[in-house]
Amino acid sequence: MTGFSCAFLMAAAAAARFSVGPINNPDDQFRFMWGTDRDSSGAKAVPPLYDKMVATGFNLLIPYLGSHRVYDTVDDKPLKLSDRWHASLSAYLDRCYADGVSVMAMHDIGRRRPLVEKFPRYCKDGSKSFNLDAANPYVREVCARAAAAATRSMGRHPAVVGAMVESEIRDGAHPSFTPETARAYRAHSGRDIPPEIISSPSKNGRQPPHWKTIPGFPADRVVDDDFPVLDFYVWLWKEGDGWKSWITACANAVTSELGAGAVTMYDPSLRTPPMWDCVGDVSVFDNWTYVYPEPYNISYETSRQISRASRWKQDVWAHIQNISYRSHLAPVGIHPEGEPEWTSRFPTESYPSTPPDLVQEAMWVAFSRRVDGVGFGAWRALYEHPKDDNYKGGYCCTTPKTCEVIRETFRAVGEPLGPLFRAVPERAPKVAVVESYASMILGSRITWDCGGKFEDYGTALTAANLMPASLNEDEIRQRGIPDSVEVLVMCQCDVLTRKCYERLAEFKKRGGRILADEELCPALVADGKLPQIVRAFPETRSDHDEGNGAIASTAEMREKSIRDAAARLKELAAPRVVPYADTDKPDILASVRTYRNADYVFAINDRRDYGDYVGPWKRVKEKGLPNSGVVTVCRSAGAVYDLVRHSAIPFKSERGKTSVKVDFATNDGRVLLVVPRPLSPLSISVAKDGEVVVTSPDKDVMIPIEVICDGAKPRYGVVEDGVWKRPYRNGANLRVRNLADAAIFRR
Repeated sequence: MTGFSCAFLMAAAAAARFSVGPINNPDDQFRFMWGTDRDSSGAKAVPPLYDKMVATGFNLLIPYLGSHRVYDTVDDKPLKLSDRWHASLSAYLDRCYADGVSVMAMHDIGRRRPLVEKFPRYCKDGSKSFNLDAANPYVREVCARAAAAATRSMGRHPAVVGAMVESEIRDGAHPSFTPETARAYRAHSGRDIPPEIISSPSKNGRQPPHWKTIPGFPADRVVDDDFPVLDFYVWLWKEGDGWKSWITACANAVTSELGAGAVTMYDPSLRTPPMWDCVGDVSVFDNWTYVYPEPYNISYETSRQISRASRWKQDVWAHIQNISYRSHLAPVGIHPEGEPEWTSRFPTESYPSTPPDLVQEAMWVAFSRRVDGVGFGAWRALYEHPKDDNYKGGYCCTTPKTCEVIRETFRAVGEPLGPLFRAVPERAPKVAVVESYASMILGSRITWDCGGKFEDYGTALTAANLMPASLNEDEIRQRGIPDSVEVLVMCQCDVLTRKCYERLAEFKKRGGRILADEELCPALVADGKLPQIVRAFPETRSDHDEGNGAIASTAEMREKSIRDAAARLKELAAPRVVPYADTDKPDILASVRTYRNADYVFAINDRRDYGDYVGPWKRVKEKGLPNSGVVTVCRSAGAVYDLVRHSAIPFKSERGKTSVKVDFATNDGRVLLVVPRPLSPLSISVAKDGEVVVTSPDKDVMIPIEVICDGAKPRYGVVEDGVWKRPYRNGANLRVRNLADAAIFRR
């Protein structure tokens, strides 16, 4: 590849099998933009919005680079790339590297029309569907070759960290009713495909038959692991439809080109039944979240990702969608009083920008979880399109304020405290939501996104400050209920596998409480009935449905329902669990992460009302309001620090509890460091090899720091176990700032 400077070549040579690009270090979180304005043609060396994206605070860009331009999967041969293409891409990557920005390629290998038409899935009636037969070994091999070729075309550039091998490809997946599928299932199980699946009214077989339609179904609704219909669909999602092996093959091809540190992902990774081992062997578990009507719903969605990723300890990224469904928030054809100006500029577009204050609150909630990356999808909803952009789709920037709030929140919070947010562990959960794959499959609940009512209860538990974990049925079957968990919330758990039921029965024997709805598997007895939660939005037929049907609930009804459910869940849990951190107001959320004797308390303002952006439709409260209250933590303290304002703050500590007054201007937050004693001064030294070492006698606390050397761009890190050390070219004029109390130390 042309265009490398000598320094870049030396960096790549020194790394050999380099541990990916400049931002993938032990400290920083990935602040990523999914999809950027660089297209696969490479027409522009530096796309017109690149500078704006970097200024917003993104340190990882995921541009569409189009594997189909590199490799012909139908004829199974590489394509010749022009010198102009190579030069343009090289200049782009050089610029990214110089700016400290990493790049992941975004491929589209599995959805190329000629390949899908040649290797389709077949419905039960023999018709074809537009979803690739990923179980075909040849398809898997040729797509892996395409992934390798596309990665290789980027020249092992040190700015390249990995690739997203595909996105949303499983949303339309279903059994392929071919002799090959029948033989594969017989080899797996020793039997034929169950007749209930063949006779099910679902045309493509994606939706399993309901347990009520299966003759002789067990009265207690506890089934053996090899129950035929269940066994077939478990096999289908983990092996039979081929997507897990296909994703793994493409990810392995990327890793073989970049080295062991390559970052690979497929998303949205939660769109499968709640099981382990459905997504494939990728290094990152990523799933985007629509952060309305409750922006804090991203916390429970993160818990779901943590649960699914725990099998192989994959990284987890919190991913906020920049777009919203207009049918939900501002339906076309309804013209309320005070209708905003943006609807006249975009009269029919289906996906406007997500309201800015909802995004700000969601960012704070994402920071409150221990994730490796925080990012956003759909750049077109953040930035005005270039004048020469011929894009005709429905994503559009309907307000520049969303981008502004992302930039401000990254600069004030995400950048300086990102290393801390990546490092501090989660607390062991006391409350968990059970997600049952047996119930989803045999209850005929395989929606396009494999979601369910459990998401609402996870959101309500978050509003109750109970910090819910998610437990999928595989996790329960193989590991049991964690010892720390005292309360389980079970909704839509009408069918259970026998091993899962046995684990739950053991949990009950040790005194655990189960809160459930009326659908609970009759083999179990609940200790409390879950409150009802009203739906947020009307049903729509598709993404482009105008959404003019009956409103399921007004924003006030939904908010009251969630708040009432949160209060009731707190009451039901109280015999065994009280929040470790709580507030005196239901619209101030509190959660905690802990390292040894230090608690990191996140207080987030959820006080909202109707604004002038989508507020006139009364579907969601989207405008953050000022608020104040008191956060109380169940521990004593000798000092409390505000990590965003970088100062010690007043507190009251008595009878084993510490209280702090908090105030907010909008949907922002606070990070409070609660410790048993004031922090000690830091010390700085430089080793002979140029390594900068920052030490502290306080080994029971993680201390966020800012390091500046010779006026260079600040570097952020965490003093952990009393030490932080990183290599520097020159340790002269070194300055370190403690981001807890703003104390500055020089060398």
